[in-house]
Amino acid sequence: MDRSYGGKIGRLCDDSVFTTANRVMRGMRAGSFDLVFMDIEKEMYTRALSHCVRLLRSGGVLLCDNVAFRSAGDFPERLARHRALETCFIHGTFHHHSPDKDAISISVKRKK
Repeated sequence: MDRSYGGKIGRLCDDSVFTTANRVMRGMRAGSFDLVFMDIEKEMYTRALSHCVRLLRSGGVLLCDNVAFRSAGDFPERLARHRALETCFIHGTFHHHSPDKDAISISVKRKK
């Protein structure tokens, strides 16, 4: 299989999934979740952040997996600077895991 063709299919699927998820999330009531766990394609983290924050109630928790992956780009910095969130990162070394150094983030939505 041609790798460039496979990459195009992957991006199409990712965009299609995100478009569908975006439509579903828009229909959900703001502040209706106590907890959101984000573990999607890391390239989509930044695009999904505003939806996840909108869905969280004040005091709700946003957990994001694999935020140290290179493919997450500047997402950790955006998360750390987000005005509506108080965020901490837990970094670790995981043997038999690729990459072996990774992190999760734990964010709490600030009360207005």
